[in-house]
Amino acid sequence: MDPAALQRAFFNVITNAVDALLSSDQKNKYICISIMHDTTRNFLRINFQDNGPGLTTEEQERIFEPYFSHKKGGTGLGLTIVKTIIADHKGLIKALVSPHGGLNIEIDFPIEKNTYINNIL
Repeated sequence: MDPAALQRAFFNVITNAVDALLSSDQKNKYICISIMHDTTRNFLRINFQDNGPGLTTEEQERIFEPYFSHKKGGTGLGLTIVKTIIADHKGLIKALVSPHGGLNIEIDFPIEKNTYINNIL
C-alpha cells in the first residue's frame, strides 16, 4: 500500500465533509470515522460519516465522475482522484446517504491472508 496516496485520499474525503458541514445549518455538526475488519469476508472497511446536507440522488450517482461538483469553485476532480487511489489498492468506494442526514463514504479494502492486519487483530 502507498501510505502517502491513502493519506491524500482520506484527507480529501475529510475535507469534503468539513466543507459540507460549513454549509450546513446543523447545530451539532460531526464527522465520524470508523474502521471495521470483517474476518468472515476478509476486508477492511473505513467509513466516513457526516451530518451535513447530504446529496441528491443525482449527486450520489455522479459524485465520483470527473468534473462533477456542486461546490462553488470546485474542480470536480477530488473524489475522482480518491476513487482512483482506492481502486489502485484493489478497494471499492461508495457514497451512501446517511439515515440520520448527511453522507457516508464507505471504503472497503480486501485483506489477503497472512497480511499484517490478520496478525494484529
